[in-house]
Amino acid sequence: IPTSLCLVLSGALTWLVDPSAAGFGGRWARNFLGALPVLPAGLVVMNQLSQRLGPRLARRSPLAMKLVLALITAVVMETLIASVVVLSRHGLTPQLPALVLQAAWRALPLGLAIALLMAFVIRPRIVAWQARLAQG
Repeated sequence: IPTSLCLVLSGALTWLVDPSAAGFGGRWARNFLGALPVLPAGLVVMNQLSQRLGPRLARRSPLAMKLVLALITAVVMETLIASVVVLSRHGLTPQLPALVLQAAWRALPLGLAIALLMAFVIRPRIVAWQARLAQG
């Protein structure tokens, strides 16, 4: 699932960073492969946040917990993948931080939609599936 999400987000960010450039497919493939190594970092951050914030937020509201973690997840993943895509397209320039923030901001609605889908649909199904496997 994370690889599929990376594929979608790297494609969206590739297009958002430079929609008029030729060779979209090749750029998307390079950006996807470049973003794959940052996935573990994003997953570690999300797991740590879930472990630290989850219990505090869940006591107040399970809905709030899912929404906050989805927002944080979207921001983290968008920023990581945007960094790879912008670096691939523009290299190390003084404008790199601004370009990464601009790309991440523009792709945030898609990232947030994916994060909400993960929090409310996919993750509960995975948890239920794992519970059924554990029972036998």
